[in-house]
Amino acid sequence: MYAECGGLMYLGESVTLRSGDRYAMTGVLPLHVTMDPGHLVIRYVDLRTRLPSPLGTAGTRLRGQEFHQSRITSAAPMPSLFTATGSDGTTSAAGYLVRQVVAHYVHVHLASNPQVAEHFLTAAVAARAQQE
Repeated sequence: MYAECGGLMYLGESVTLRSGDRYAMTGVLPLHVTMDPGHLVIRYVDLRTRLPSPLGTAGTRLRGQEFHQSRITSAAPMPSLFTATGSDGTTSAAGYLVRQVVAHYVHVHLASNPQVAEHFLTAAVAARAQQE
């Protein structure tokens, strides 16, 4: 499974709106998200995978952009998938890899590394074959 931005939020346990109303999400990932008008992220991001994943080997590079006004307010410990370097110069851990679920805030530009789509498709086919 692959999720970006709103998909990450949907896979969490809950989303709390600006009004304070909290809504249950799918619960696939043990995290909670809050919409926060004081938190605006707009930047380009260079990602490098820290772990082997359905996207490729450790060290796989991707590029994309972030644009969101939400934040993860609590999360159980999960492996961080990426080291992210933003256009603002900051470097941080980003994204999650839980089982075969890849989720993060970045809107990835797959043309930045077309092999990622091939790796993901290969991983999906292999996972499907294991289920049969």
